[in-house]
Amino acid sequence: MPISTGIDLTDIAPFARLLDRHGGRFLDRIYTRREQERCGQDAALLACLFAAKEAVAKVLGTGLNYLAASGVDLREMEIIADGPRGPAQLCLYGAAQLRADELELREWSVSFAHSRTYALAMVIGWPGPGRGREGAARPERSSSL
Repeated sequence: MPISTGIDLTDIAPFARLLDRHGGRFLDRIYTRREQERCGQDAALLACLFAAKEAVAKVLGTGLNYLAASGVDLREMEIIADGPRGPAQLCLYGAAQLRADELELREWSVSFAHSRTYALAMVIGWPGPGRGREGAARPERSSSL
């Protein structure tokens, strides 16, 4: 399997509106507990993580439009970091991990940035020995809307 890439550009404003309107219910549908703890109510950072999840979906060959049909939940793609400014890392769980295994994608690079209005993320996946994610615990999930 060759290197696979995904990129996404997302408008930040809708995330601020969704936070104002739906708060925790919105967060619980898309983000894991660790992602929520890292981002708090920062709409720009939440948009970056969402863009990263969409970029991962593209690498997995589904894109967000077909993600649910393929059995992958957004919370099965977790973007974590070492510390508040550490490099982003991707952890996959459940159907997302199974899809990555089918594609023989075991190594990942995640990068994101934002301006005042847009969030951008790029994800690269490639074959390799992996970083021991096979036994990773599933992230804590909340009930959905």
